[in-house]
Amino acid sequence: MSEKEAGFQEIEHTADVEIKVWGDDLNALFIQAAKGMYHLSQIREEDNFQKTRSRTFSVTGMDTESLLVAFLNEILFYLETERIAFQKFDLEFQGEGRLQAHLDGTIVKELNRDIKAVTFHNLEIQELDTGWQVRIVFDV
Repeated sequence: MSEKEAGFQEIEHTADVEIKVWGDDLNALFIQAAKGMYHLSQIREEDNFQKTRSRTFSVTGMDTESLLVAFLNEILFYLETERIAFQKFDLEFQGEGRLQAHLDGTIVKELNRDIKAVTFHNLEIQELDTGWQVRIVFDV
């Protein structure tokens, strides 16, 4: 799977919203999961990209799935509290269950769907011959 083949797709879900995410490696998978979450939020960013906002944080998890949920919930926190949507992701996986992230983004002009939380519902990251994939359900 090449970087051009990394991505996400919204999946029909009865009560919440769900996406299927794929990428060459865990780095691409986490980035596409964040982009998919922004897509589901139906955000519109400010036109002025000169107002870049940078944030650095660390998250931990008992396994890769809980690390992904912690990462997405941290990004969701910045979206809700500071109205920042990140476009540039510098992720460093620091051994089992730890991720350091440095992100750059812009202010969100409009947020059309509130995501309350990232869930663990049927969450299972899979390593395939072609790369990595996961389905993520979001509580709206």
